[in-house]
Amino acid sequence: MSLTLCVAPCVAQLRSVEIRVSGLDCESCARSVEPRLKKLRGVESARFDGERGIANITLVSENRVTLNDIRDTLKNLGHKPGDASIVVLGDVKDGRLSLPHQPDAFTLENHPGAAGRIKIEGVVPASTTTLQVRAVTKPD
Repeated sequence: MSLTLCVAPCVAQLRSVEIRVSGLDCESCARSVEPRLKKLRGVESARFDGERGIANITLVSENRVTLNDIRDTLKNLGHKPGDASIVVLGDVKDGRLSLPHQPDAFTLENHPGAAGRIKIEGVVPASTTTLQVRAVTKPD
């Protein structure tokens, strides 16, 4: 019998998302973005900059929020989600990043080949699950 002890959280997850949002035709439309994103279970904070058309979402530790959850929330408001810059902790195998609640969540592009549990910063173009890797580090 063996016992596994995790010093860092064992759950992989999105940690932050900055996503472009278009299709905001009025001021009240723009004001609806923040409160709706904050209602997603696992969202620590959400801010929306109407002038730039960018939503910034910070997620709590051990959340189960997916990028598709955020995209769907924006679509349900009648807006169009665009490219997303994300920070994610996850497990990499064969060029794919998996989350416990979302196997093969992202296909990695420009990935330096690190495997195992890593922290990745990158961009996910609109309507895709391809993560264009900008930085890879071991989680804190």
